[in-house]
Parts: sequence; structure tokens; C-alpha cells
Amino acid sequence: MKKKIILLTGNKKENVLFEGRTILDLLRERKINLQTVLIKKNNEFATEDEILNKGDVVELISVVSKG
Repeated sequence: MKKKIILLTGNKKENVLFEGRTILDLLRERKINLQTVLIKKNNEFATEDEILNKGDVVELISVVSKG
């Protein structure tokens, strides 16, 4: 069952119909490397194994590393 969530990345806000269950499923579906982002769910930092529900707001914060 698809659920509608709000995805924030940088300056972009989009409504996403999401088929999976967890944040990791969302990242895989969107082809986003887990190691390159910090994750917030409903304004609180979250881990990739947290379950997403209809109406959740997921913010992906890009991590830049120099080495």
C-alpha cells in the first residue's frame, strides 16, 4: 500500500507516494546513499530503520566531507 509523505532535500519540498516501509526503503527507492545524508523525521533525528507513516515529513540533510 502506498503512503504519501513529504520529502525535504536542500531547498526542495515534494510530496512522495512511497511503497516501502522504512526510511532505508525510501532511500533505496530514491537511489540515495545512506552514508551521504543525515535524516530527520518529523523534525527529530532518525535512523534508517524507522517506519514511515502516511503524512510523515522526512528531511535529508546532505553531509559534505573533505578528506
